[in-house]
Parts: sequence; C-alpha cells; structure tokens
Amino acid sequence: MKKPIIDAIEAEIQQERAEALGRAGERLEEALRLLWALRGELEGRGGTLHTGSRDQEAGNGALEEANTSRYRAWHAHVVELRHFLIIQREAVGFRRHDDVDRHYPMPPDLPPGGEPERGELQ
Repeated sequence: MKKPIIDAIEAEIQQERAEALGRAGERLEEALRLLWALRGELEGRGGTLHTGSRDQEAGNGALEEANTSRYRAWHAHVVELRHFLIIQREAVGFRRHDDVDRHYPMPPDLPPGGEPERGELQ
C-alpha cells in the first residue's frame, strides 16, 4: 500500500498535467481563432483584400502578399500548438485524438499559388 504522502504527490502531479492540458487547449483555440480570421480575409469575406476599386486592389498586392505570408506562418504555429496539445493529452493518458480534430478544426494550408480556392471551406 502506498503512503498517503505519495498519493498526495501523485494527485498533485495529475492536477498539474490536467491544468497544462487546459492551457494548451486555450492557446490552440486562440491561435485558431486568429488563423480562421486571416483565412476569411484572404478569401475576401470581411477583409479589404478583394474590395474597392481596381486601383485600390492593385495597391493591395503587397498587403495581400504580407497577409498570405502571415497566414502561412500562423498556420505553421497552429500545427505546432496542436502537436503540443496532443503531447499534453498523451501525458494525461489519452491515446486517441479524434476529438481534437472535432473540437479544434484546422483550416487547410494555402496551395503553392498563394490564395485559397473559392468554396474550399464549406
């Protein structure tokens, strides 16, 4: 039989693991919110990338390129945060991660050409 002090330490370790799991989920959720917003801007659903006059749109080429680069960087960051979340889940004892995909849906990365295809996110 384990000593009560060992049981208390193990319970505290398990609590720390659970809290770390929660923090990892919160970081991923926040990063995903930003990533989906960037995706929406690139698709022209609320951003300024595809609105305005032709002259204005022509001037937005640099802005669009910057937003595409930002999206790619954030996408890579979110992939990393998702990986960290899975590591935390495994530390707590979860071995299946289907619910991560359901709870934290990832937008796809951009195709090599840059802009997302219309209707890609249905």
